[in-house]
Amino acid sequence: MKHNNHSPLHLFIGILLIIATAEAAIMFLLPLMLSGTPHSLLTEILLDPLLLSLVCAPLLWFWFFRPLSRAYETAYAESHAIIEYAGEAIISIDEQGIITSFNPSAENIFGYPRESVVGKNVSMLMPEPYRSQHDEHLQRYFRTHIARVIGQKRQLEGQRANGEIFPLELAVSEIRRGRRSTFTAVLHDISAYKQVEAQLSQANNLLEQIFSNLPGLVAYMDANFNYIRVNTAYAETHQRTPDYFIGKNHFGLFPDAEDLETFRQVRNSGEPYFAHAKPLESIDRSGRETRYWDCALYPILNDQGEVGNLLLTMSDVTDRAIADKERREATQKLQYMVHHDTLTGLPNRLLFYDRLEQAVHLAKRNNQTMCLFFVDLDLFKQVNDRLGHAAGDELLCQVSVRLTETVRDSDSVARIAGDEFTVILQQVRDCESAIQVAEKIIARLREPFTVLGNRVEIGASIGIAVYPLDASNMDDMVKVADSAMYEAKRAGRNTWACSAFPNRSSDI
Repeated sequence: MKHNNHSPLHLFIGILLIIATAEAAIMFLLPLMLSGTPHSLLTEILLDPLLLSLVCAPLLWFWFFRPLSRAYETAYAESHAIIEYAGEAIISIDEQGIITSFNPSAENIFGYPRESVVGKNVSMLMPEPYRSQHDEHLQRYFRTHIARVIGQKRQLEGQRANGEIFPLELAVSEIRRGRRSTFTAVLHDISAYKQVEAQLSQANNLLEQIFSNLPGLVAYMDANFNYIRVNTAYAETHQRTPDYFIGKNHFGLFPDAEDLETFRQVRNSGEPYFAHAKPLESIDRSGRETRYWDCALYPILNDQGEVGNLLLTMSDVTDRAIADKERREATQKLQYMVHHDTLTGLPNRLLFYDRLEQAVHLAKRNNQTMCLFFVDLDLFKQVNDRLGHAAGDELLCQVSVRLTETVRDSDSVARIAGDEFTVILQQVRDCESAIQVAEKIIARLREPFTVLGNRVEIGASIGIAVYPLDASNMDDMVKVADSAMYEAKRAGRNTWACSAFPNRSSDI
């Protein structure tokens, strides 16, 4: 469309100047035209405006009324097109509530063709009680001029042609022409929005129920560790209501908490933190109690990808932790019983063979010397027969103590049967060093024992096997030491025997 640069004011002033010029010209030329011609006063009166109209009419049409008419037609066409193709429903009514316009979007929303609603009261598009109250509301507005709908958005209900009632959003504007008013309403069908809103509300309610009724403890807090909300279990565990925590600082309520640095690390790094069976001391009516918790601290990122909030979850696993501890202790006890002598507490035959295998392997790998002693008590049977089995058991316990005290902590003493003991000497410097240990054991066991109030004297015969001089593997070490022990017995007891030193023995 070509734009006219002349303003209406300029056009109006120009037309007035033209009319004034034409009037002056007519007043000047008219006497000349009528001179010598008979005329009357009526002729002069009619002729002047007639000539003026003939001169000005074309000018008024081409310069004023035709542009105005075209502008009106253009504006009407544009506004009509906007209304017709608008995505919103647009309805106009007069002061009596009669529908004067009804665009295609309104037809789609309400299901009425335009011709069936234009000229009828707009209340037909409303369900009860709005339908019965509409005209009264409209008349009240004209009486009071208090607008309750005009100029603001409101959510109401509409009724389709099939009787379906649906939610809509309404915005009404008033156009005044003199003393008369026209009302135009722009409507949106918000059924889909309301459906989504209901679904979101249902989801929020579900999440609220889940959050509040989770059996574990859940706390949601901001990046400064201030509570935003907590669930029922969290509040009840601390003997408070959920509202009590809102806005309060976690470490302000629990100044003795030891995990401030953990919270800061999660906030700064954005990495979650997990702890299993963490012991925490709690205070309730029964006093102080340590309970165990599985804890997790999750970072919640905001739209900028930064940690905005934190989610703390805690599950009481005290019963499980105690059960696990008892199970571990029972397993350890069972393993101890499987590998140890129930009377003396020394390693039994099973553990002895395991340690001997390891000692041989270590000596072989490091090219070292190690020794195995088979220790058999002398005169033990006489003590057992004379004083009884209880005295014999007590004597065996005291012997185990003396053997353990005589050797190094790195060496291993075991009871493999009855009054038979073994000693594994690791990293022996030379065979002479092993013989010194054997003689020390014999001397220590010849010292008197006090058993159930009785003085008891016994001795020991020791068979020695030396790796790698006597044997290169565990089985041969056992055979050599056992054979040497019987050789010591035959030599008269309270002595040692070693095949690596066939000419050496001791009678202490």
